[in-house]
Amino acid sequence: MDSTVTAIIIDSGSSQMKIGLGGEDAPRSAQPNVVGRTRHPGVNPTILGNALDNFCGDDAVANEGLLQLNPPVQRGLIVDWDAMEASLHYSFLSSLRVCCDEHPLCMTESPDCPRMDREKLTQMLFEVFNVPALCISNSSVVGLYSTGRTTGLVVDSGAGKTHIGPVWEGYSYQHYLQRVDFAGDDVTAELVKTLRRDGYPFSTPADFRNAEAIKKELCYLATNAEKELAYCKESRSIERLYALPDGQEIYMNENRFMLPEMLFSPGALQCPIPTQGWHTLLFSPGALQCPIPTQGWHTLIQQSIDQCELSVRPEMYSNIVLIGGNTLFPRLDERMQKEMSLLSPKGVVAKCVAFPNRQYGSWVGASILASMSTFPCMWVSKSEYDDYGASIIHRKC
Repeated sequence: MDSTVTAIIIDSGSSQMKIGLGGEDAPRSAQPNVVGRTRHPGVNPTILGNALDNFCGDDAVANEGLLQLNPPVQRGLIVDWDAMEASLHYSFLSSLRVCCDEHPLCMTESPDCPRMDREKLTQMLFEVFNVPALCISNSSVVGLYSTGRTTGLVVDSGAGKTHIGPVWEGYSYQHYLQRVDFAGDDVTAELVKTLRRDGYPFSTPADFRNAEAIKKELCYLATNAEKELAYCKESRSIERLYALPDGQEIYMNENRFMLPEMLFSPGALQCPIPTQGWHTLLFSPGALQCPIPTQGWHTLIQQSIDQCELSVRPEMYSNIVLIGGNTLFPRLDERMQKEMSLLSPKGVVAKCVAFPNRQYGSWVGASILASMSTFPCMWVSKSEYDDYGASIIHRKC
């Protein structure tokens, strides 16, 4: 494999499939990571403008009324391999429009991805897509690279999962990793619950996307939730109206900051926290079950750092890095820095790092990795796969 050929970069998350080329600053495409099949056997896909058996990404969402939608990834892990294959086909051919057998591939994975899943993905990419070379990289580690760091405590929170763990000189301390199956989709699902309780008839996937837009537009973290709540009762300055596409207006007040408050105080709203992602609840009745979080991010960060060697801890406190779409709430970095300053040992300065566009942090970090001169040493070539099988991926990546 020619080491000068640009690599394809893929970050496949619970919500989006992000794809582009190595060395670039952002993915060329970030589409919904969902695959749809027609609900009714008699419906010809060509009627909907699609000659393929599967509808993927924006095409699937646009025709969701006629489709059964299935997400390939839930809670950061691949749960539908056929859907994953279809989503990758769509990404290569429709989103990026490249021949995947002509470019090395760098793909991110969840920090707690099972070994068997890595091998199955490796087998699929070499045998189905015929990639010439493959590197599978830890999403938290490469996310840290996107900030120019190789050491730090990474909070990686997207749509379906949150991982909190230390990375030292590019090596993830897996034994100290904290996983929470509560992330962006769950905050949005909680917003849907509160809106329905307030009388708004939110019940469809389109309603969920509207709630997602409301969350992104209006929600924020308070540096002190109790003071913000007291201020909210005395003043109407934080009240907002959000106009939906159909003209309906949604009223938001204290929920603007109380919903994200769940990241630090899981019982903030005194409501049961959903144990499944929105895609899971809508489209996959036999979905993954997950424990209800009982501790906030700041507590989990402290627990993770406390397991590290004493000499490493100060550097972890001073390099707390936020990546993933669920870390985009305004003032989240300020709140995190405040909480960690209260928890850090005397004489240790806590610092939270939150770069713009951090929802693409893992993709950007993988792009940086693939543009390094040492990248060919990290990949598994097709000939190595043929000689050693899928297990070779554990030795080189």
